[in-house]
Amino acid sequence: MTESPQAPYVLFLGTHPAISASEAWSVLSAEGLQPTLVAITRRFLMVTTSAPISAKLFARIGGTDRIGTVILEESKPVSPEDASNHLSPPSSGKMAIGISWFGLPKEFGIPFAKDLKKVVKAAGGRMKFITPQKGSQINSAQILFNDLLEEPNAELTIMQHEGTHYLVKTLFSQDIQAYERRDTSRPARDARVGM
Repeated sequence: MTESPQAPYVLFLGTHPAISASEAWSVLSAEGLQPTLVAITRRFLMVTTSAPISAKLFARIGGTDRIGTVILEESKPVSPEDASNHLSPPSSGKMAIGISWFGLPKEFGIPFAKDLKKVVKAAGGRMKFITPQKGSQINSAQILFNDLLEEPNAELTIMQHEGTHYLVKTLFSQDIQAYERRDTSRPARDARVGM
């Protein structure tokens, strides 16, 4: 799934943010996507591009944990009602929504998730929420094992940066199972390596 090139992308940077940002910028530029900087912090790089970012291209950006697209940008804080307007509740069953946050108080996430669940319930939907195991960002395993990239499920990130509030929907996340397969499915093991 790709989004309109007009919507800014948010690239969530890895443990070495300067290297991750440099790598992402280099890959986007090399692919002719002509990135334009919107904002940058130690946690994320926000850019617009001349064409959509694909899953195949994301797989080449190893230092970026995930990529999302801005679905709401406001001067006031994002409310649970705002978030609910950007969800696609299933006709039956329960949807899973992951909540991450940046630039907001540490205790922001769980109350926001509970309020969002109430709003969805009042509209006739059913929702379970997933919050980070530690910190303020859901990890890749939580995204993968809760199917948060499959509609109607979603991971939403609520961000505040320099007085602007953003609601970001995750499009791509690192495929940790692919990394595991590359590591454990080698043709042969060498007991001497690493000794």
